[in-house]
Parts: sequence; structure tokens; C-alpha cells
Amino acid sequence: LFAGLLIPSEELFYRGKIFTLLFDEKLFSLRKTILWVDTLNIILYVPAWIYLASNPNALLYGTIVLIYKLILSTISTYIIYRWRNIYVGFAANVAFSMIIIQPFYL
Repeated sequence: LFAGLLIPSEELFYRGKIFTLLFDEKLFSLRKTILWVDTLNIILYVPAWIYLASNPNALLYGTIVLIYKLILSTISTYIIYRWRNIYVGFAANVAFSMIIIQPFYL
């Protein structure tokens, strides 16, 4: 589900369409584009973070995941800018998602 549907749609929408719209068409600066893409991407994960907030033990884990997701989004957006390669961000997102899901199965 992650590798086949959610992550490709996230990468294509945020680092594909939104990046192209803001950076190439609206001529936003790279810093402003990254800020917008990261903000919109993190909004996607806020409901999961709120759900984890109901359990104090999972809240810290969810906060750390949210911070790492923000860093991953920033790096992926920069890779799109520098090399116009969405596959690297996709692979990193799949690997990260596989790692963060593991504690829920333990």
C-alpha cells in the first residue's frame, strides 16, 4: 500500500506538481518553494500525529517521526531542484516509511 499507492502519489503531488507550479511557473525562490512544499507535506501527517498524541508514550515517537519527515521532505525537494530526479526521493520515502512502521508491529 505504501510503496504502490501512498508514497508515489505523495511524491508526484508535492515534489512533482506543487514544486513545478511554485518554482517553475510562479517563479518562487528555492527557499520559499521548499518552505511551501514542506508545510503542505507536513499537514498531511498532522492527523496521524494527533492520533498518536492520545498515547503519551507514542507522542514522542510521533514527534520524532514528524521532524524526520520534515527533513526528508526538504532533502527530497532539494534533489528535485538540483537533479530533477523524483526516484531518489521516492526510494528514500519508501525506506523511511518501512522503518517507521516497524515499531507498530512489535
